[in-house]
This record gives sequence, C-alpha cells and structure tokens, in this order.
Amino acid sequence: MTHDELLAEIDSAMDDSKYDYDFNCADGSHDFMLEALRKVVELHKPMKIGETLTVCRECFVIWENTPYPCATIQAIEKELG
Repeated sequence: MTHDELLAEIDSAMDDSKYDYDFNCADGSHDFMLEALRKVVELHKPMKIGETLTVCRECFVIWENTPYPCATIQAIEKELG
C-alpha cells in the first residue's frame, strides 16, 4: 500500500467506523485515536534519495537509510490489513 493509500484508509475509517475498537470513550467517539494514528503515518512518509533508494523520512533522521516502509508503517498496515 502506498503512503497516500494508507492515509486514505485511515480517513475512510474515520468516516465510516468500519473498524472494531477494543476501547471505550466517554462520548462514544473513536476519531481521536485514528487522528493520532494519521499523524504518525504523516510523520513516517517516504523520501527519495537518489534515483533508487526510498527511505522513511522520520526514521532517516535517527537510523539513516531505513527503507520505506519502515517498521512503524509495516505494523500499522498489518493491523489495518
């Protein structure tokens, strides 16, 4: 899944509550969790280095040359999958 597709999936989940949540919110709203997840995905976006290497922009600052999708994005995709 591309970075834009992952963001769209999260946006879709906010719109139609298609995911089953295991936590309770006093007001019945779950959007704040999806908004937080979206912000994490926004931080972990792909960045091209040269013509062939795509790294995670956020992880690159700490780990250098972390290929995209990084472990964070992979974990999110797995759970949304």
